[in-house]
Amino acid sequence: MDKIRKIISDKKIWVSIDETTDVQGRYIANVIVGTLEENNAGNIFLLNSKELEKANYSTITKLFDRSMSILWPARIQHDNVLLFLSDAAPCNVWLNQEKNDAVSIKDAQDNIIKPGLENNLTYIKSNFAKLTLAIEQLQRQHMHLSDSLKIVQDIQKSFETLSSPNGKAVQKI
Repeated sequence: MDKIRKIISDKKIWVSIDETTDVQGRYIANVIVGTLEENNAGNIFLLNSKELEKANYSTITKLFDRSMSILWPARIQHDNVLLFLSDAAPCNVWLNQEKNDAVSIKDAQDNIIKPGLENNLTYIKSNFAKLTLAIEQLQRQHMHLSDSLKIVQDIQKSFETLSSPNGKAVQKI
């Protein structure tokens, strides 16, 4: 965790929470964070993975807060979270209700038009979209263990071919 904290430090980040139901019917949520870099793709980390009592707006926001506390134990840096994504419908729109919302919106707009953001998002989509598909395949019930292992091994092999500095960082994790 210290390595993740050191890399993220005071950088602007995006957060994604993906919740799923495993074969035993448990609600599992994974919190993934990534740095937003101006001139290259940022670093991406699995920050937290938890079993939830149920998957809804309340449990997802609590998980978000707990995960940000893990990342920044001294003080959560809400202003450094520029993008929050979740496949939980009520969480897709998430606004920070502060006095300076106008300033926050302006800052978000300024960061969205930065050329590096498009590169980061393109890098994520082109190199990690297959991970989403693999997770969906692994969520299927009654899958043979050998089939599940093959999916994981195929993803691992695809990550081994990433040659950019960010790809090398993913390989080290």
